[in-house]
Amino acid sequence: MATVTYSNTDFADIDGNMIFNPATMDIMKVTGREAIKNSVRNIIMVSTHERLFQPGLSTFIGAALFENWDIGNRLAAETELRDVLERYEPRVKLIKISLDINKIDSNELALLVEVELIALKEYATISIIVERAR
Repeated sequence: MATVTYSNTDFADIDGNMIFNPATMDIMKVTGREAIKNSVRNIIMVSTHERLFQPGLSTFIGAALFENWDIGNRLAAETELRDVLERYEPRVKLIKISLDINKIDSNELALLVEVELIALKEYATISIIVERAR
């Protein structure tokens, strides 16, 4: 794997909540740590064929609410998430992924991702709760 060196550690992204800046009426941006966390969250939540020119970028976490969960499915999901994050997010080093499947009967899947933000030399914990859409 190639080593990535960052000369500018000011990462920026648009706010996922689409909040407008009242002065400029532009969408607010998030920077630094929050931008990288949003990127990780977006990569985890992407579905199959959602990114037209990146067919390998997908996880089955959204569809996983309707799976019959056991330890094998849990390990397969953790491995898939690990592979996708290592391939598509070079700004983080994955430390731990944990799936809480105890609430799966209530159609909820809790995911906890612990990463090291390489360029910022910080650690971050990203908590994602996947629920069914009504």
